[in-house]
Formats: sequence, C-alpha cells, structure tokens
Amino acid sequence: MNWIDLEKIIEIEKYDHYSFDFWSTIAFSNPMFKKKRMDYIVSLSTKTITFSEVENAFLKIGKSYNQEMEEGGPISNPIELYERVFMELDIININLYDVVSAIDDVFLSFPPLYSDGFIKTHNLIKEHCISSSITSNTAFISGKIIKRSLVDNLPFVSFDFALFSDLERCAKPGKEIFSLLKKNTGIIHENIENPKILHIGDNQKTDVFGAINAGLDAFHIKI
Repeated sequence: MNWIDLEKIIEIEKYDHYSFDFWSTIAFSNPMFKKKRMDYIVSLSTKTITFSEVENAFLKIGKSYNQEMEEGGPISNPIELYERVFMELDIININLYDVVSAIDDVFLSFPPLYSDGFIKTHNLIKEHCISSSITSNTAFISGKIIKRSLVDNLPFVSFDFALFSDLERCAKPGKEIFSLLKKNTGIIHENIENPKILHIGDNQKTDVFGAINAGLDAFHIKI
C-alpha cells in the first residue's frame, strides 16, 4: 500500500482522524545529522575509535531497545540510551546531559527529510477538514525535540496533537498509547460518539498489529 492508495481512502471520507507513525513513515533521518553526530562522538573518546564502531554501537543499542519496547519493556529516555552507547564504546567521564543537548542541536541543524507523498496526502486530509496526529515510538531523539523540529521545518503541516513514547511513557504496539490516541481524538471530536481512526505506519508489528489489537483500523504503508 502506498500514499496514492491512502489518498483514495481519504477521498471517500471514511475516517474522522488519521494517525501517523513518524520515523520511516513520514520522516527519514538526515544523513548529515548521522555524520555530524558520529564526528562529535568520536571527538569525545580519549582512545581511537572508528566511525564503523560508533555506527555499530547505535545499531546494537537501537535494535535492542526497539525489541524491548515491542515486548512491553520499560521506556527509556535519550540520555539513558546514549549512556548505553557510550558504555558500548567505552567512553567515560562525560556529562551526558551536555552531550545529548549538543546532539539535539545537531539534529535541529540537520532536520529529518520528509516524504513528498506524505506532505501531499496530509494536504488532502486538511482539504477534507479531517483531524490528524502523530503516534510514534522514539529512541535517541526525544519527542520534545521532534516537535520543535516539526515547527521549524514543516510549519505548513499542522497536527492536532502528537504522542511520542518517551513523553507518554508508553509505546507501540502496546494498547496504552493507542488508548491515548483514542482519548485525544475523542476530545477533538466531542460531537462524535466513536470517531473512526486510521493509524498509518511502516512497521507491521507495532503499527498494524498494534493498532488492530487496540480496536483501530490500520494502514501498512511501504515506502
């Protein structure tokens, strides 16, 4: 299923609200951000480490944390995840808060790349006066920073609300974050008894099965 398929659904106005996953659905990491982050982390080490070692550390910790979230494990914030990366790289004696703040600044300077298909689709949603939101898991970048980046770099796309796992302390595919999605949608559509919601995402387990298990409809988009 692709953006054109989703546009056909929007046109028939079957749903009252559209919820979007963020990463790998509407947004993709900026290659320059990853490069600058890698340069910065290498500069923090008192011993020689390679870009490959840094990349592998992020892949290992990121994959492990995603699996933990999918299995209903505890939610970590970016500082806790970066601590795990630095332990993996044996980088010690650093101020994690200062480091994460510096990396957040790099992220804001080199923001995500947004899907043209999504922007066109979201414009159609607004033309039909339908509400929309983000429901997404996060890892190394906090939902708070993503929200700032959205305002700075995608000001013409307005969401009615945004739910990020590190801020809500719950994650997909768990029912709790989808319950928050339903609750917030209900507040927007207070005159509709049970607003019809469609959640859109790239991950079959977290976005599709997670939404369906929570009693919502899901759209599996393949970018």
